[in-house]
Parts: sequence; structure tokens; C-alpha cells
Amino acid sequence: MSAQLAGTSTQDRQTEAELRPSDKASAAVPLLLHGCCGPCSLEPVRLLREQGYEPTILWSNPNIQPAAEHDRRLVTLLGWAYDAGLEVVQWTDDRERWECEVAPHGTNRADRCRSCYALRLEAACDAARELGFHHVSTTLAVSPHQLWDICTEELVRAAHERGLEPVVQDWRDRYACAQARARDCGMYCQNYCGCRFSAMEAQIERQLRRDARKRAKKLKNQESETRQPETIQLETRQPGVNQPETRQPETRQPGVNQPETRQPETRQTGVNQPETRQPVSAQALSAQEVLS
Repeated sequence: MSAQLAGTSTQDRQTEAELRPSDKASAAVPLLLHGCCGPCSLEPVRLLREQGYEPTILWSNPNIQPAAEHDRRLVTLLGWAYDAGLEVVQWTDDRERWECEVAPHGTNRADRCRSCYALRLEAACDAARELGFHHVSTTLAVSPHQLWDICTEELVRAAHERGLEPVVQDWRDRYACAQARARDCGMYCQNYCGCRFSAMEAQIERQLRRDARKRAKKLKNQESETRQPETIQLETRQPGVNQPETRQPETRQPGVNQPETRQPETRQTGVNQPETRQPVSAQALSAQEVLS
């Protein structure tokens, strides 16, 4: 099976000294690392080098769709590998086999992903045996969105069937760091695993998260409204506008004689008012009797 090598010269490989083994590069153990993308390769390469391995990345990912997405991820990986002094082996992508063996599982994620892991990791182990590697591993163990247990089972099976040594690592706790480093490097970071089924599932999951955030925000607003204290509106007077007079109710204190308030007499215009005769006092009557 043919393979295409992409890498750098010995001089170019010195551009990222922190990624190189600390001592004696010649003493590092060669390891073929199946790479699913650039961002997920950052931390595995760094940690494997610290452990005394010298990785070579193998690219075999026939699951990535559409073709433009496949090429974009590959270009991102190649650009970073060049700067990191890494060789990249571009192995054959068997898309027809993927459609025949993986696609029929459709939305059955566990079976679909197991079949997809098996296809890619078997290709990686075939390449390792053909290229003379004894140790193999995969960057699929980085993302917490992957089915780590199933992926590990398929790596161990494929390696042992071919007489290879699987290097099993759990790098999921380094995922956030890998994503931060990728953004700092300006690397393209995809938002789904690769196949058309995973793209659909990722879109549904994102929508569910958005809906959950909206419900939580709405509930929080409702709770805030119910906790608002009652506010009393104060009377405001607008300048230049006559306000109706507000009469205060009369209050009487017990045991205190209140002065009588006499209401002024009112006369209606055009109406004859009856004459009010004043009573004649006793003194006035006596005077009239005398005059008579």
C-alpha cells in the first residue's frame, strides 16, 4: 500500500525545541500516531515526547465529510507538523469501505463509531507494520466527545492482531488545553467529529444546549420578578397644571367642643326667596302698647 510522506528537514525540526525529547533524539522510541486532526495532536505529541517517544503522525480518516472539510483538516495538520518538526504519513483513505461497513449503522452511534474506529485504526496498524514501527497510538483518545472505551478496545485488538504494541493513553483531561493552544496558534478547530451523521448529531446537541440556556434564563427572570418588593408611586405635580384640591377629612378630638362652622347663605339668581321674619322682643312689644 502506498503512502505519502510530509515532513521537514533536520534543521527545520529545531524550530519547536519544547516539543523535542529532552535528551538524545536518537534514543527516542519511534511511534506511529494515528492523527484525526491538528488540534487533537498537540498534547499527545508533547506528552509522548516527554515520555521518550518520537511520534510520526499517520493520516487515514475516510470518515471526514465533505471533501472540503477533509482537506481543510489535513492542511491544518500539515502546517502545524511542519513547524513542530513532525513527519506526516498520508495513508490511503478507503471511502468505499467506509460507506459499506460504517455508514449502514446510521444513527446507531455506538456501533457506527466502533466500526469507524476499527477501520481507521486497522489502517494505522497496517501502515505501522509496513513502515517498520512497533508502537502505535491514536489522538482519538483526546476528545471527551469520543467513545474512549470502545476506541481503546479497537486499538488494542488491531495492534495485537498485527504483533504491535498499543500505547494506550487517556488524554481527555488535556482536551481544554489542546483547544486553547490550537486557538493561540490560529488553527482551524472543527465542531463535529467528521462523518455526516456526527455533524447532524452535533448540530442537535448544540440546539439542545441553546434551548436549555434559554429555559434557564427565562426561569431566572421569572424568579427575579416574583422577588421584587412592592413599590409605592408618589403623587407628582406637573408645573402649570391646576391639580384638584384634596380635602382632608374632619377629625374630632374626644372631650373637646369643636366650634360650629356656619355655611354661607347661597341665593339662586331669578328665584324669589321667602321673607324671613325676625321675632319681636318683649321690650319692643311694650313700646307699641304704650304708643297705642
